[in-house]
Amino acid sequence: AGLAYDPDAYFRWDAEPFALGPKDLNPLYTKKALQAKYSARRNAKGGKRSSKVKEEAKSSDKGAPTIEEAASHIKELLDLWGYRFEPEHHNEYVWHFADICIYYGIPQEEVLTYADREFGTSYEDTASVIKSRYKHLN
Repeated sequence: AGLAYDPDAYFRWDAEPFALGPKDLNPLYTKKALQAKYSARRNAKGGKRSSKVKEEAKSSDKGAPTIEEAASHIKELLDLWGYRFEPEHHNEYVWHFADICIYYGIPQEEVLTYADREFGTSYEDTASVIKSRYKHLN
């Protein structure tokens, strides 16, 4: 991140820093928010519903998206928080990926299948990290 030029901007030396983590953002991913999001998406498509759209409807009715629906959003969030899937940081990235999947309510088996396909070739401990994170739910 960088600073954009703004002639009217000023720096407050007395400002108190704060951090937002997954627990702070959890209220944003409530069942009603997810239902509204996927309901709007279904309504925008209109016409006949494909089997994929029907599956989306089922998952949103449960209050949790599928891993395929959520993965790109989770990766964007991790990137925003400064986590990268790169050497020396694989464990941390996979741990936080699983952590956010838990907040979304995505089942462990679904996450394991996706993560093994997505990260398993570069990081052999992917499955054990995810199992460990799901085992140690707060």
